[in-house]
Amino acid sequence: FINVDIAPLGETDDVAFCQRLVREHGVAAIPVSAFYARDPITTVVRFCFAKHDQTLDAALSRLDGVARPAA
Repeated sequence: FINVDIAPLGETDDVAFCQRLVREHGVAAIPVSAFYARDPITTVVRFCFAKHDQTLDAALSRLDGVARPAA
């Protein structure tokens, strides 16, 4: 797993971000807030990379542009 801080993207809701990733890019991530009973961190998402290289390459292609500001 790798945790990614989405705050630099202007994101503050990890659940909404993860839902949007699936809906718009077909890539799943886990909102880290799901691991907290109280005072959750809401700007970090968790990706699993225990996948075949081909799967990871396809996900990276689909995520291209997610972290780039709109022109």
